[in-house]
Amino acid sequence: MNLLIPNSKQRNCQNLVSNKLKQTNLLEKLLQTYSTISLQEMDQVRLLDRVETKFIFSIKQLPMILEQLRADYKVMSIQGNLIPQYKTVYHDTDNLFFYHEHHRKRKNRYKVRFRNYVDSDMTFLEVKHKKKGRMEKQRVEVENEYFFLDEKNRQFLREANINQEGLKIRLTNTYNRITLIANHSVE
Repeated sequence: MNLLIPNSKQRNCQNLVSNKLKQTNLLEKLLQTYSTISLQEMDQVRLLDRVETKFIFSIKQLPMILEQLRADYKVMSIQGNLIPQYKTVYHDTDNLFFYHEHHRKRKNRYKVRFRNYVDSDMTFLEVKHKKKGRMEKQRVEVENEYFFLDEKNRQFLREANINQEGLKIRLTNTYNRITLIANHSVE
């Protein structure tokens, strides 16, 4: 018989995972009380031209915030999943031109990325252009989890006026996200 006794780092990691699962279960139960909007319905609210507003708060505050928003928002549901997974692959130059433009807070800047909507099995090559406070997004569907710039993708980037010289994969991240859509306005 083998016994595995976790060391303190392993116990901390196990506690972190356990707490995250408890938090996720709480959020899922809370989101199940919302009205839902499907991907097909989302086509009417494509959010390709928008003003982005971001808020920073503690994960502990999220249940309270979601409670307060329930009457005014729907939650996006992908095949019943209210907290779907995303994978994003950013392309940039060796000197991280797009990244540095963002941190310089340039009013006219771009991002080039592949966004994989894991639960819906769809991937898009996207160009985000921030100009005068508005975010405009152009995108084209590509083969699922194909994150390289082939000639077809490069043509799309040319049409979006992106200089492709030296672009390559610079960052990949995977996360889950809750998407809320206002009931009474086109965002």
